[in-house]
Amino acid sequence: MALRKSPPSDNSDTFFAATTRSCTSVFFPSSSGRPPAWICSNTTFSPCSDVGDRRRPDAGGDIGPSLSERWEKSMAYIRYMYAGDGAVDGEEDDGGFDSVSLSWFNKIISAHAQASARNDTDGEPRHYHTMVHLEEMFGYLDWSLSAVLPSTSDDDEDSDQLRFSASALCTMATFFHDAVYNPRSGTNEEDSTVLYERFASELDDLFTLQRRDKIGDRNWPTRERPQSFHVSVVRFILCTKSHTVAKVHMSETERHALECFLDADMSVLGKYREAYSTYAAAIRSEYGHVPHEIYCRERGLILRKFLKGIKEGISPLYITMCMREELENRAVENLCWEIRMLEKGIIPGKGGTTTVVGENFN
Repeated sequence: MALRKSPPSDNSDTFFAATTRSCTSVFFPSSSGRPPAWICSNTTFSPCSDVGDRRRPDAGGDIGPSLSERWEKSMAYIRYMYAGDGAVDGEEDDGGFDSVSLSWFNKIISAHAQASARNDTDGEPRHYHTMVHLEEMFGYLDWSLSAVLPSTSDDDEDSDQLRFSASALCTMATFFHDAVYNPRSGTNEEDSTVLYERFASELDDLFTLQRRDKIGDRNWPTRERPQSFHVSVVRFILCTKSHTVAKVHMSETERHALECFLDADMSVLGKYREAYSTYAAAIRSEYGHVPHEIYCRERGLILRKFLKGIKEGISPLYITMCMREELENRAVENLCWEIRMLEKGIIPGKGGTTTVVGENFN
């Protein structure tokens, strides 16, 4: 999704240049050509430190930017889309933007925090869909986006806008895609988009008032850029319901970003066996209200559907080639193993073995 170039303006050019420099290390951190090693072996989904400086002790230093850093840089890019035509005048807090940004960040973190993320109906905490799930997704997004989106030269502003737009899309979609999560509900994705639309509406109102106060009706900017961005974030979130790419017109860059985002959400299936077992147990805990026999049957049906899609070539588990090559074989082994456990009435991680056994689904 290409952003149109702003008309000549010292303010907008300076702001974009500054945003580009500050976002580089967050959206595209240096990569060794492989995804972060800590993710595949991670066995805990409870937050381990303050969100402003999250560094997992066993991560080997490769956990990447903190959640707050990612949010701030994406919000800087969103602000550029709204205010890049000359409304930026160097103020630290442009009309309350920083306050709105912090307020929404706290809402999203509160929704995912282990201690306060409660399912609406019975007060049970989240066990898997926590902040750590976001961290794992971002770890894979850093890697897959760098692999899928081409590198650019320092003076290629158009390409930079494409890459940062894709990264900001994935970042906001990741933060909001499980913002509303209730295992008893079948509309979590739709409800999460409603929350995102409230966030987008608040930004619209903020910048509409700001523009009128500062420049009246002169040089009124197009709202095409931020509105197109918001529509895309909503599309990304809704696609997690089926984990398939929406059959609508979108740019090549946006499609690549959506594919990376969906793959990151499914990356947990490719964990090492012990870590996968922990994930499977956490999912069972979130669905604790479902009777054991029903859970084993329905969970097994879902996993078999994944395997059938792979075997028949209908729908690969991972869309991007880099994720498919990295995770799919191990994910298939994990799925087959869990299905066999469920058939015996055993929940992985809850009394079940985690021995690694090479299996296939033929």
